[in-house]
Amino acid sequence: DAAQGIEAQTHQVMANLRRVLEGCGLGLEHVLAARVFLVHFNEDYEKMNRVYASYFPPARRPARTCVGVTGLARGARVEIDFIARRP
Repeated sequence: DAAQGIEAQTHQVMANLRRVLEGCGLGLEHVLAARVFLVHFNEDYEKMNRVYASYFPPARRPARTCVGVTGLARGARVEIDFIARRP
């Protein structure tokens, strides 16, 4: 099921985060740091990273930590959170 794939889940997480940022009057350009949590780290890292990277200009990617975890809510394969700064 495509909705369960890491690419689709990463796009959905990023869309959710954009909505939260927009609700605060901010955008991806205000993100200073991100934390990424992957259930299937070895299997999903490269695919998630390609999708994630597509949301930021190469010279303006936020600092990031990416860790493997044993489980996430609702069977998710990926979770991402941001720290953003108001200009």
